[in-house]
Amino acid sequence: MFFRASTVFTSLLLVAPALAEAPSPDKRGFKLELHSRASHNPQHAGKAPKSGHAQPYAKRLKHGPAHPRRGGAKAHQGHPPFLAATKAGSRQSFANLANVENIDWSVEVTFGSPPQRVPLFLSMGSSLSSVADQNIKSDAKTRYNPSKSLTARNMTKAQVDPNTGVTFITYKDKISIGGFEVSDQTFAVMTSTPNGDPLERVYDSPVPWAGALALGRTSKGTPSLSFLENLIRSKVIDNAVCGISLTVEGGALFFGGIDSHSFKGKIVWSPVETHYMEGFWTIKTGGWGWKGKVATGTAGLLQFAPENTYTYISAILGNKLFAGIKHHVDSKTQRYLLPCNSNASDTIGFFIHNRMFPVPIPDLILFPSDSDPTMCHTALLQVTNKHILDDYTVVMGALHMRSFYTILSYEKEHGGPAIGLAESSIKVMGGDPGPGGHSEK
Repeated sequence: MFFRASTVFTSLLLVAPALAEAPSPDKRGFKLELHSRASHNPQHAGKAPKSGHAQPYAKRLKHGPAHPRRGGAKAHQGHPPFLAATKAGSRQSFANLANVENIDWSVEVTFGSPPQRVPLFLSMGSSLSSVADQNIKSDAKTRYNPSKSLTARNMTKAQVDPNTGVTFITYKDKISIGGFEVSDQTFAVMTSTPNGDPLERVYDSPVPWAGALALGRTSKGTPSLSFLENLIRSKVIDNAVCGISLTVEGGALFFGGIDSHSFKGKIVWSPVETHYMEGFWTIKTGGWGWKGKVATGTAGLLQFAPENTYTYISAILGNKLFAGIKHHVDSKTQRYLLPCNSNASDTIGFFIHNRMFPVPIPDLILFPSDSDPTMCHTALLQVTNKHILDDYTVVMGALHMRSFYTILSYEKEHGGPAIGLAESSIKVMGGDPGPGGHSEK
């Protein structure tokens, strides 16, 4: 059983200035951090420098997109004024996403001088991004070559991730995404793999793998600021938010505002549980339910993880949620199987602040089971190992997140990091992730 997700590195050698909006990390820690693509979290040797490191400088590129508010747009009715919506046809502070075979969503990131463009997958579990070195074995068509960048700076010696055996070096360089630039962004460069294996084999990725754009929060384990946090600290974006829209056609990241065309209804805000798995975006739920009715004893935590294709549910929580509902769990993949003839009224949802967020089962269906064509594999997976996933925690993957417009917020008025959620206005479709049709592997 593994969690497919982005490369998550942790650096103890780098100390970054904290965001004014972010609360101090709590001394308590979680028993086991949930990472994926082999669950790695290297703890690096060495002492942190006392001070004096260069602070990243962020700016809006000369020809980059304007902030939505500056395009004459009005705030979305019924929402806080700091969330600026965009008029049709106006320029927006967004970066387009690419849907890679319904498995991962990537964004084009430009590194260094002269520019090197590399597509990185989204990750919300760390603040330290990662990128494949030009010389590492990978199916990715484009990778990063620090020796060809005039602005690249080597920050650490080569270190080995004890969980995967991948060797990496920490660098600082200029990075730009969606018209915004951070001149001194910290990130990990993957330089070699065990036995010279391709990165796709190491991280069990069925699609080309070149690294991850980290949107996680700064933490004790990873004190370097993320790209988003650097934009906020440097006040390049007017509002300390980032909207995420994952769609069948791709979607977008919206820096400094939201896009009124990407959602419908009102946004519900929920504070992040900063004491639980530092660096991740996790909120409380009032429970999970079927057809709008909350099942007893299902309240817990919800973690957002677009780096995962699927949504992970503990066995205990799943038993309560699907009690009395026809379902099976595939013994090989641990996917939940639900009736293929489920309709739009058959929904699974979670409850936050007196509001249910339902998702029709057809939007989560992948393909029929070979052994029983009336039952379909879904994007929901059961986890029985309590050391991997807590009993009442759900980790929501990318296929599930397509149903929502998700906003990451560091705005002071929320009293700390918060998640904003609204129903996506863009049609969600099921379908098997991966090339070549369905697979029960």
